[in-house]
Amino acid sequence: MRTRLLHTRFYTDSYVLSLSTKQRFLFMFLLTNGNIGMTPYYEVSSQVLSLCTGLTQKELNEAKMTFQQDKKFKFYKDWVFICNYEKYQSFKGEKNEIAYNRELNTIPEEIKKYCMDRVSATPDTPINVIVNSNSNSNKGGVGGKEVLDDDVFISQLKEKFSDKNIELEIEKMKDWLASNGKQKKDYAAFARNWLRNTKSEKQEEVLIIS
Repeated sequence: MRTRLLHTRFYTDSYVLSLSTKQRFLFMFLLTNGNIGMTPYYEVSSQVLSLCTGLTQKELNEAKMTFQQDKKFKFYKDWVFICNYEKYQSFKGEKNEIAYNRELNTIPEEIKKYCMDRVSATPDTPINVIVNSNSNSNKGGVGGKEVLDDDVFISQLKEKFSDKNIELEIEKMKDWLASNGKQKKDYAAFARNWLRNTKSEKQEEVLIIS
């Protein structure tokens, strides 16, 4: 059975105390759940997070935005990256190093690259500035195509374009980009412009009925 050590000072930590009760529970869950291995990366779906913590999808999205902005965790697709993992967790000895590297090699390169790019972003940069950055956009960097799969960015789109089916439109964007062989300097701006030019779900219903 795996075990996780949680220091008692966790409960009086200034950052933890600044969180709401539900965010505090999610924070603890993200640090101690059974999906965590030897590396800072692990996979867990939003559905599981919501079910295990009792947070609604909206509350979960808001908490993710807070944690990512505060550089505690990074979220990409169904993956979580613990930003300060190696500061608090270390594995010594040859066997542990072999096991660590073996697990690290199973993590998709796309996940590792995205998370490390986000970590290397300028400290204290607001999350919306990071998401909308143009730098390294055509090299799969922070402003690259990966933003279309970023949980935090998707939740921002859902708030800004609440009348649109964001998941469906994101798939349409990807299909259009692939079929036309297009690359964009700023995929976040492209996504927002795409959504501004699409009909709302209510408008689509009226067209179908008429």
